[in-house]
Amino acid sequence: MAAGGTPAAEHAARAAARPLRVYLGAFGDPGHAFPMLALGEALVARGHTVALQTWRRWQAPTEAAGIEFAAAPEYQVFPTRERPLMPYQAAVRAARETVPSVRSFAPDIAVSDILTPAPALAA
Repeated sequence: MAAGGTPAAEHAARAAARPLRVYLGAFGDPGHAFPMLALGEALVARGHTVALQTWRRWQAPTEAAGIEFAAAPEYQVFPTRERPLMPYQAAVRAARETVPSVRSFAPDIAVSDILTPAPALAA
């Protein structure tokens, strides 16, 4: 243990020194995608390997930032008579569809925004 440090702090310092594989997930609206894209850019700048699962409309900026793009399942957000898929049903379905992407990327950690539980559930 480092002088004056705690075991937890020492462990955190060792873990921070090794590059991580980070799988990010964000709902496709700009207010959700942009913060996760910024987080991904900061992680890449620190030497981590990052994948971002979000809507296809953000593929170009994601890849331009050096982040691996993963297309997120896109569903109608709120149920209608024509599309009665409830939000919890969409989350379960999206998580199942996300498992292959998460498995393929093999992340150390998965982080998702409040409207995008699929990456965390899949991980």
